Amino acid sequence: MNESKNIRAQTSIGAFTDASSVTGTQKSGNSKQLDRTDFLNILVQQLKNQDPLEPMKNEEFAVNLAQFSQLEQLISINNNLSGSVGGGGGDVSSLAGYLGQEVLLADDTLTFTGGGSDSIQLDLPQATSGLFLELTRAGQAGQVERIALPGLGAGSHKVSLSELGVADGDYTFAVKGVGLGGAEFSADALVVGTVSGFVPGPDAKLVIGDREVSPSLVKQVRLPSV
Repeated sequence: MNESKNIRAQTSIGAFTDASSVTGTQKSGNSKQLDRTDFLNILVQQLKNQDPLEPMKNEEFAVNLAQFSQLEQLISINNNLSGSVGGGGGDVSSLAGYLGQEVLLADDTLTFTGGGSDSIQLDLPQATSGLFLELTRAGQAGQVERIALPGLGAGSHKVSLSELGVADGDYTFAVKGVGLGGAEFSADALVVGTVSGFVPGPDAKLVIGDREVSPSLVKQVRLPSV
């Protein structure tokens, strides 16, 4: 990769709410979704009802404004993802919006380095007694490595693959769940990673770890997990 074209940045703004509220996922027990209007109303109410003897400091207000700006940016990116294929093109301004954000990729490839890899996001339709990560190394079709993972309840889960001890390399993957009744089923899985840079141009790429991926693979953008 041409390092001169690789534009990197880091974000210092912390997550001000959980990622599901930014990306539009409903919170458990509450169908109301937090959007830009809600956040701005909360900020205004905080200013109106603050203790006059201990008003909000300038630094706190600046952070709140920065967080609101970040929320606007994430909503704009996700609206682009919903309305068009490719996530808004390969221009610098579009790509820069991804920097420092966590993305969910519709990708069936994992790159293992040091025995570990990116996390995956699972969407389980039912509770499981166990899960299996099935890995096929590039160029070795038919040789499937099956790794047992702990069972999880129904719903969405982020699963770390950081310490599996898998040999370094690129693998295609699939996830199988085992229901409480013992029946096995295929589980929907997306690759999760944080964007650290991008390569602009006609064939634009996002830099995630040691990989360069197409913005067209991005299905969702959210604040980095704490």
